[in-house]
Amino acid sequence: MENPKPCKCGCGGEAIYGKWVRKVGVIAHAVGCKNCGIQTKPYPTETEAIEAWNKAMGATDTNTGNKWIPVMEKLPTPWKDVLTTYEFEGRRYVQTAEYAGQNDENGHPLFCSYSDEYAPKHHEFIYIAWMPLPEPIKRIELG
Repeated sequence: MENPKPCKCGCGGEAIYGKWVRKVGVIAHAVGCKNCGIQTKPYPTETEAIEAWNKAMGATDTNTGNKWIPVMEKLPTPWKDVLTTYEFEGRRYVQTAEYAGQNDENGHPLFCSYSDEYAPKHHEFIYIAWMPLPEPIKRIELG
């Protein structure tokens, strides 16, 4: 299993892995940054949490120089998957989502993600920044 990559949000922080016991003894796994507090959503295994983090931290865009784009500066194209940073209950998280092309009732940009069904309070997420997803890896032929 690979180690979590360093945080690429600009803070230069070290990534740390953590697990915790949730209701009825279920263990959840996540990876986050010691400096800025960005972290993955909970995953059922350590491997999934580290893979999600490393995928997020490997996201690059030559137009932005690996920098997060604050939603107050620019919003992504509606209904196109992007990597997002959002805040919920005082913590920051990273996930893929799509900008819905409108704001919520509080004036915050509205994003939708496939994980919303697992997050009953997803309407309380405050999206802070986004960046384009990297291109998928090209097929590699093995000899």
